[in-house]
Amino acid sequence: NRNRDCSSGVCLSIENVDTDAGTLDIYMINSEEVAGFQFSIDGIEITGAESGSAEDAGFTITAGSTTIIGFSLTGAIISSGEGLLITVSFSDFVGTEICFAENDCSTGACSNVISDAIGVSVSTEWGECACPAGLDECGVCAGSGISDGACDCYGNVEDECGECGGDNSTCADCADVPNGDNVEDNCGTC
Repeated sequence: NRNRDCSSGVCLSIENVDTDAGTLDIYMINSEEVAGFQFSIDGIEITGAESGSAEDAGFTITAGSTTIIGFSLTGAIISSGEGLLITVSFSDFVGTEICFAENDCSTGACSNVISDAIGVSVSTEWGECACPAGLDECGVCAGSGISDGACDCYGNVEDECGECGGDNSTCADCADVPNGDNVEDNCGTC
């Protein structure tokens, strides 16, 4: 799950998920110094966070039910490198995936941030969701796959119109005739 080709200042990934023990690791690759972080995780209720480079740097770590905050009261930083940032304890695994919460500032969902020593947000890649139950043959987390092995559109088959699970009724030709056979000529005329 690690993104070894990290093209941002910081890349995070969720690893070593153990739903029986209620633990997971947040792994970090950082080409910039890190002086603080805040992020939310969906799919679990967080009960604690400890160890790793955040604890080694003397960060104060606070874990709420969905959010983890880490910073230093003395100005300590986590130097560039890669390794375990923190181990998270959790309960109440719900659903099929454990993911970093959506972080799209244009929609107002901007709760995840990594900051440098002067408090400026560092460009961050928030890794893929973890799938503790495993992927089926179609790549769907905790999916049941489909018997014929066609794995388009998350376990459904695309019809000839390209619609997931469709019945070919939405295909239209260039004259907008459903299932019509009109085609454009070389000049673009239908």
